[in-house]
Formats: sequence, structure tokens, C-alpha cells
Amino acid sequence: MNLKKIIRKAHLWLGFSSGIVVFIVSLTGCIYAFQQEIQDMVQPYRFVEHVGETPLSIHKIKAIAESELDGKKARRIYRFSDDRAIKVLFYGKGYYHAVFVDPYTGAVLKSKDMYYDFFTIVLELHRHLLIPGDVGELIVPIATLVFLILMFTGVYLWWPKNLTGAKKRLKIAWNVKWQRKNYDLHTVLGFYSTWVLIFIAITGLVWGFTWFDNGLYFVTSGGKTLEERPKYSSDTTQVNHVLNPYDKVYSRLKSESEQYKNVVFLLPKETKDPLLVLTNDYTDRYQNMEYHYYDQHTLEKFKTPERLGPFDEASTALKIRKLNYDIHTGSVFGLFGKFIAFFASLISTSLPITGFIMWKGRRKNKRMPKEKKEAKLVEEMA
Repeated sequence: MNLKKIIRKAHLWLGFSSGIVVFIVSLTGCIYAFQQEIQDMVQPYRFVEHVGETPLSIHKIKAIAESELDGKKARRIYRFSDDRAIKVLFYGKGYYHAVFVDPYTGAVLKSKDMYYDFFTIVLELHRHLLIPGDVGELIVPIATLVFLILMFTGVYLWWPKNLTGAKKRLKIAWNVKWQRKNYDLHTVLGFYSTWVLIFIAITGLVWGFTWFDNGLYFVTSGGKTLEERPKYSSDTTQVNHVLNPYDKVYSRLKSESEQYKNVVFLLPKETKDPLLVLTNDYTDRYQNMEYHYYDQHTLEKFKTPERLGPFDEASTALKIRKLNYDIHTGSVFGLFGKFIAFFASLISTSLPITGFIMWKGRRKNKRMPKEKKEAKLVEEMA
């Protein structure tokens, strides 16, 4: 058995082992690609009409949201641009809820159980197939790694011997039997989409495997080790030292930079925990996201490590890491990039199907008598 036959066999069985997962992950990726635009279009409670008026304090908004959920404690507060509602997120054992509040009137625009939110379900399918625990979180990255290998074996099998063969393999023959058309849909579309899907798969593996994340940083940084996230603690002797800390931090951040259009407060669970605030200039792009750590009682700002600081001040390896989400979704190139990622994922959804049809056709041909095979070949060549 020569090398090409071995690779073809490997391609076949790797495809069988990962096909269903690749189909689900690719399909949910297609759906999730425009989740921000779709939600803004169909969920009017995300926007407010009283822009220009003096907004209520974030402390007051938090109290309004918590009263909506029988005193459950808020875990995150999302303060977006002036024309958007403030989103207050609640989560814990057995619940995951979002409350949207008008920052100018204090009206609760929507209280929503996020467990049953469409895009929450899509994302959970995409990340771990809705399988709880470590099993689901392991299946998807393993299938993604297999899919990455499949793309390399697919390009090898596609690669023509000469220029004449290349011209035939770069376009789909439409005026042929459906078996040949299916073959072209698999190989031609697979070849074109591979150059986008490789980046989508690699960026997905960064989240899936710690060793892959560390290894990619090691390679791109020239042999350096990724620094760990800091573990800061608040001064518990200064409890209730500052009134309305979230509003003070928000005002301070807005005065520091106009780029901080979106601010997310990750609220401390315990008195010793720090207050973590995320800032960003986009709603669906994360390359410019910065982390700000504060003592929740004194509002003393802790030092932000390079990996969590401004994009412009990061090393090349850290910039690549900060771009991971934006490359994965295509948003690094704006709306155009999202469309490219969408169509590549759509093709990826079709590859397990067209590949399975090819396998079924070949099995059928193997069982066919020799005379019928020859007659069929003559018919297809006619």
C-alpha cells in the first residue's frame, strides 16, 4: 500500500470519527457568527430612547435588577454605549438570568432566563455539545484537532500531478452525474475553505487545550512561557470604605480613555476578592479588551500584567493571542470577515455529508458486477 492509499484511508476513518461533531460545531458556528447583529435586530429591549438625560448610578441599577430576582446577587454588570440598556447578569447553581434596565428611567425592560436563550443554547452546543462536565469539553477540541489533520490530508489528496489536473480541480463540474458533482463539492469547496478553516480550527484549539494555548505562545514568542493571571486580594480592614465604588471606577475609566465604550464589572463574591473591570471599544471584537483590577474597598488599582493590558503595548505573541477570538469569528476584518467565516463554516458543515455520500457510492461500486461497472464508466464518460 503506497503513501496516498494510506493517507486516503486515514482521511476516511478520521472523517468517520469526527464527522458528526464537525457538522454540529460548524453549523452552530454559522448560526452564532451574526448573533450580535441578529439580537440587536430582534430584541428591542437592548436599546433605550432617553439618550442625553442623566443616567442613574450603577449602584442604583444593580439594586433594581436584584429586586427583580428576589434578592439574588448580581455577578456582572454590562455598561455599553449610551443608547443601550444596562445588562445585569446573575448566575449560580441552578440559575442563569439576565435583567436589562433602562439606565435613565430605571425601568426593567426585560428579565430573561438565559438557560433557554436561543444563542446560549447554540453556544453551548458549539463549545461542548450540551454534554455536562469534562466529557463535553473534551469531545469538541479532540474532534477539532482531528478536523485540522483532516484538512492537511485533504489538501494532500487534492493536490494534482500537473497544471492540467489543477485546472480541473479548481472548479466544480455542473453538467455531470450527481456522483461526480458531489465529489467536486467535497474536494473543490473543501480546498477553498481549508485556508480559512485552518485558522478557525487553530484558534478554537487555543481554548480547547491548555497545552495547545501554551505551545502556540511558546512558538510565537520565541520560547517564552505565558505568565499566569495575577491573584490580587482586597484589604478586608477597609470594608465599606468607599460609597458607590462602581460609579467611581466607571467615571475614572471614562476620563482615562475615550476607547472604553463598553465596560463590564465582574463583581466580587467575597470581601477579600478584587473588583475586576473589563473595558473594550467594540461589542463583538475583543482584541482591545483590557483588564483593570481594583481593591473593592479602597479602589486602589492593582498593576495590570502585559497579557491583559492594552493591545498596542503588547508583544507580537500577545497580540496574536489577543486576536484569537476575532480571528476565530472573522470579526478581525469586520463584517466582511464575518461573512468569510460564515461561508467557510457553511462549507465545513457540508463536508461530512458529501464525504459520507462518496464513501457510500464507492461501497456500492465495489459490490457491483464488473460488466455494470464498465457500462457505468462508459456512460459517465459519454
